[in-house]
Amino acid sequence: MQGAFLATLCLALSGPLLVAAATRSMARRGALNLANIGAQILLAAITAAAILLCLGPLHKALASIGLSLPTWRTPLLALALAASFIWFIGPCLAKGREWLGATGFEQGFAELRQLRLSTLVAAVLVVATLEEALYRGVGYNLLMEWVGPAAALVLVSIAFSIAHIPLWGMAPSLTIGLLGGGVFTAFYAATGDLWANGLAHIAVDMVGIVMPLRDRDRAR
Repeated sequence: MQGAFLATLCLALSGPLLVAAATRSMARRGALNLANIGAQILLAAITAAAILLCLGPLHKALASIGLSLPTWRTPLLALALAASFIWFIGPCLAKGREWLGATGFEQGFAELRQLRLSTLVAAVLVVATLEEALYRGVGYNLLMEWVGPAAALVLVSIAFSIAHIPLWGMAPSLTIGLLGGGVFTAFYAATGDLWANGLAHIAVDMVGIVMPLRDRDRAR
């Protein structure tokens, strides 16, 4: 049981980082679109393995990791989280990064600009959903049993931010990633609605990543 617990925890917290690092390696060889599609497939396999370990050897129920059926509250919760992040939390974190003189998201946008728009949209839909399942659904719940809710929130947020370093760089990942990850983890801890987290994550990434790149392409 201990082995299954640790294996599941490692999959949930380190799987996305390994996928991101592998994607960066392939991207340097000029195969960014192919690398991105492969990353989505690999991340989906990691997520499925982590959930199956939870449901099997760890004897978790779907509802215990937030995968019960959505309710009427789900879209309202998602809207509240996404709106608060897009119009308040995100801009405040970005302003704080500017005050510190930290660099922005240029590294990540330069790479994502090379993707086809359809590939980028698919990546946002898939990766945002799977990250919520791994970090919040599996990782947070397992850590909460082991170290308690407060420490679990901190550890999940740190792992979430580190996974974004290969694409976005250190400064954005340790500001938006760390603190933003903390907000999403706290929201999940309060609501237990993983579907709401996933929908909000998709909305935030669509507004923050897809729309700026789409608008830049149209302006050319």
